[in-house]
Formats: sequence, structure tokens, C-alpha cells
Amino acid sequence: MSAAAVPEPAIVPADTLSIDELAALFGAAYEGYYVPLHVDAAAMRLMIAAFDLDPRESRVVRAAGVPVAVAMLGLRDRAAWIGGMGVVPGERGRGLGVAVMNAVIARARARGARELWLEVLEQNAPAARIYERLGFVRTRGLGVWSIECPAGGAEGATPCSVDAARARVRAHRAAREPWQRADGTLERMLAGDVALRAVRAAGDAAAGGAAVYRVAGDRASVLQLAVAPGREHELVPALLAGMCRDAGLAGCRWVNLPDEDPAAPVMASVGARLDARQHEMRLRLD
Repeated sequence: MSAAAVPEPAIVPADTLSIDELAALFGAAYEGYYVPLHVDAAAMRLMIAAFDLDPRESRVVRAAGVPVAVAMLGLRDRAAWIGGMGVVPGERGRGLGVAVMNAVIARARARGARELWLEVLEQNAPAARIYERLGFVRTRGLGVWSIECPAGGAEGATPCSVDAARARVRAHRAAREPWQRADGTLERMLAGDVALRAVRAAGDAAAGGAAVYRVAGDRASVLQLAVAPGREHELVPALLAGMCRDAGLAGCRWVNLPDEDPAAPVMASVGARLDARQHEMRLRLD
């Protein structure tokens, strides 16, 4: 008697999984990842809401009925973003990453997106090769920075409303924000009652700057920060110190700061640690 044929993997919408199942799949798909990633159901809900991830358009691969790969698709107007793609360890190397990516690319096109964005860690060469094979091109480098709060310098910044800080950021922004820190993300967070805080540089608004951040544990997670041109070395450290003093924190973390942002060389000069680097990539869909 011949062995029963093994069914081909099936690609299904991510909303066929519960939030708990989706979070568990994320954890398994990112096992052994270069940067530790823990996603529970609460974090999964926040990601879906804040990043405009659409489980109906996102895709999961099932092998023998078991979820083994995932690609989450975010949609905003004519732009789309991959909010996580991975394959569980035992199923890697079988082409499932390419298959699930092709599926979400098709869904992005069907929804009218003209471009699809993602980020990939420098060390993750296998994933980068998949993306390049699919037509993605690298657009810029992004740094993940962390810094311990300095003892002084906070007198140059003071707490303010999030709305006031966002207005200053818009006035002085020098580089496009990545998806996770874009205006759309902050709007979703505020609409979902996520607690955001803000500080502004002391002095006239036209000559200063501001930052919006979220408290995560004992650190401030920078969401947006921008200062007047030419004042980066003075005001960026002041705003970081102001965040720490405002919330009584031990340090700050700034995820996916573009290399082109004038704040990037400041972070290096004030003793911040570069924890990771990513490539931002884009696929034109039109």
C-alpha cells in the first residue's frame, strides 16, 4: 500500500486564527531571531490597531493543518507595509516565505496600494534575499538606538501636550518617519487610548523642537522627535533628558531612526548605543 499523499500547504487569511493563536505563531516564527521578540495577545492587538494591520488581508500558511508561516499586511491609503513575516524553524527552507509574501503582495495590489514597505535586520540575509527576489529595493538604513539618561541637561526641555509637540515635530521634521512611528500610527494610538507623553524644547516654538514618546518599562520609547535645523546637538540631548526627568525613567530607546535624520549623528556623539541596524525596503506596485 502506498503512503498517503501529504497535502500541499494552504495559504489562508490570518483572521482564521484567534488573536492568541496569531501571537503564538509570531513567537514561533521569530524563534532564534537576531533581536528577541515576545508578542502576546495584548501586544498583537496593539500592533493590529496601531499599525493598521489587516488580519483579513494578511496571510498564514498551514501545513497539515498547522500554522507554520505568517505575513502581516498593513494598509493606509495607497501605501502598504509588512508588519512581520516569518516561518517556524522546522519549515524553513521550503519556499514558504516566498509563498506567503507573494500572497500578501497580491492582496496589497488588490486593495489599490501603490507601494509596499518593510524593514529587515542587516544580519537577516536569508530574508533580505527573499525580498530582493520579489523585487524589493533598499531605500535607506535605520538604526535602533538606546541611551542611558544623562544626569543633567533636562532644564532645556519641559512637558507639554502631545498635540503641541506634534505640531512642532511637523514644523521641523527632516526625514520621513518609518511606518511604526508615522503620523498614522500616533493617530491610531491616541484613538485607542494608548498613553503618550511629550516634551518640548524651552523657548520659542519656531526655534525649538519637541518629542512624543511612550513609556515602556523603565524607558522612554521615542515615537517622534524633531528640532530646528542647526540645533540638533543642543536640543536632541535636552529632549531625551527631559523625557527621563518627566517620567522618572532610566533611559530612552529610539527604534528605526533613519540614517538621513540629523538626529542620527547626534545619538552617536552623545554615547548612545546602536543595538541593531535595519534596511528599509520598498516594492513598487503600480
